[in-house]
Amino acid sequence: PALPLTDAGSIKVGNALRVEWNAVCPQHGDYETFIVGNPPYIGGKLQSEEQKLDIALSLAEWGNYKNLDYIVGWFKKASDYIGPRDGFAFVTTSSINQGVQVEDIWPHIFSAGREIHFAHTSFKWSNNATNN
Repeated sequence: PALPLTDAGSIKVGNALRVEWNAVCPQHGDYETFIVGNPPYIGGKLQSEEQKLDIALSLAEWGNYKNLDYIVGWFKKASDYIGPRDGFAFVTTSSINQGVQVEDIWPHIFSAGREIHFAHTSFKWSNNATNN
């Protein structure tokens, strides 16, 4: 369907790190599922107490998660949600792919059988918002 999506699927407003994605978007065989969101792109040291709790609930089994960017919770949720032949894509912060966070993220994602199929070099993100 064309935008706006008035006759397609359902829209659930909520905290994506606190809801079970399969409960909101049950997987149906050969159908494609699109989960769209706008997580805050914020590092571990700048997260609010509620955001820190979101990350703790999402990544507790990983152990060393306290300094990870908030978007990492979305990577974990997506990795848990998709099937073995499926994929997911995000625009994300470059800090999860370079520097100290790499060793705390990617071994977990790769051990779940996930692979990186596409990446783009860093670029300045801009939009019409104030202080974009």
